Amino acid sequence: MKLKLFALALAAVAGLALSGSTAFAQAGQGCSSIVLPNGTVLTCTLGPGGTKVYVDSLGNIFPATTGGTGSFTITNTATNPCQATLAPVAININSNAGPLGAVHTTLDATRPATPSLIISQSLTAQFPATEDFYFFANATVTSFAGRQFRSIQQFHFSSRNVRSFAPHKQERFTQIDKVDFEDVLTPGVVVFSVQGTTITLN
Repeated sequence: MKLKLFALALAAVAGLALSGSTAFAQAGQGCSSIVLPNGTVLTCTLGPGGTKVYVDSLGNIFPATTGGTGSFTITNTATNPCQATLAPVAININSNAGPLGAVHTTLDATRPATPSLIISQSLTAQFPATEDFYFFANATVTSFAGRQFRSIQQFHFSSRNVRSFAPHKQERFTQIDKVDFEDVLTPGVVVFSVQGTTITLN
């Protein structure tokens, strides 16, 4: 996804080398702020068949045979010289879940998610960086015509080896945990789940 889903996204970052405020340079020192203009739209490509898997309430597994594409729109706030906070404000992803049919995923902006971050792994350079982004999602599925679904958990995508940001250039993100979806009219009942998704931000 020339992103940012996650927002979308979006909507995907592992092995953080630095953590906590002590890991970052003081203002005016070390790496410069990581900045992407607010409203930037990033496009994304979902991994090929086998990387995005849907599981229905009966335990049937439907690999996404054609992957998918989408876009994220983000806002960006530089919070210190080596870190920026990202806020997905729109997500639009289309993918294929095999027998389950086409899946259209969008951002659920009504539920605040964990703040998304990009953090330099060095005090002297922006990259490599660690990026984690989070969002709640809404979805429709062609095999469940007329029904609206929402994620019970937030999506968490992560990459521990981000080397570009303005824009991303073939940066691969991985879904960290399985996400369950419920029908908005029957909350609490898992209808299907999504796991193993990979996203490339272009």
